[in-house]
Amino acid sequence: MQEDEKEARLHGKFKHLVGLVYKEFSEIHRVDSFEIPENWTKVCACDFHQRKACYFVWVAIDENDIAYVYDELNTQGTIRQICEKVIAKEKEHKGRVKYRFIDSISSTPDRITGKCPQREIAITGNEMGHPLNFRASTKNWAMGKDAVMEYLQVKNGKPGIYFFKDRCRMLIESMTRYTWANANTKEGEAEKPRKMYDDAPDALRYALVLRIKYQHQQRINYEADNVYDYEKSITGYRLGG
Repeated sequence: MQEDEKEARLHGKFKHLVGLVYKEFSEIHRVDSFEIPENWTKVCACDFHQRKACYFVWVAIDENDIAYVYDELNTQGTIRQICEKVIAKEKEHKGRVKYRFIDSISSTPDRITGKCPQREIAITGNEMGHPLNFRASTKNWAMGKDAVMEYLQVKNGKPGIYFFKDRCRMLIESMTRYTWANANTKEGEAEKPRKMYDDAPDALRYALVLRIKYQHQQRINYEADNVYDYEKSITGYRLGG
């Protein structure tokens, strides 16, 4: 844990939380893209918005549980248009996505249409023959941020996560500009990040918060994937399949 965060968590000195949220992110985390092996465990996460672009990120976990952020998509439109773009993006890569997580706000009915975006995405994906069954991620920002920081740590000269620098430009730029909201936060107040450049980092923490491990010879039940269970989807913690 960084010294400024120790001060915040142990002594309530949040005024020390200044500058970048992810100070650990550096050039060592950036690599050239390569073809992701089909057997790696894939995760897709979405920072969903009703009235602006939605950000999607794809992460693959290798046999050593090292994460590779291999693609991203920032798009807006109707649910069908968004699904079409997500499916097109996933068809560029081998293998299927095993786990999907989304901002819990997507489970709230749209104030105009009255429909639940999370449910509509799943239904549309099924209609298009490409399951897009997202589970709502935890709302605990600190828990997700801690997971991201854990992956960013460098041990024995190697980090726990890499970013494809030619395919994840928005995320990389956001990681270098995502900052704390106020250097003068009073003692006892919760630390907060600035609401700028937060879309991509938010999706990343949704993808990493559960620290999903590589699954040898992963088996995907395609028939089950096409059945959308809304009650299970809202927890974000049911990882069977």
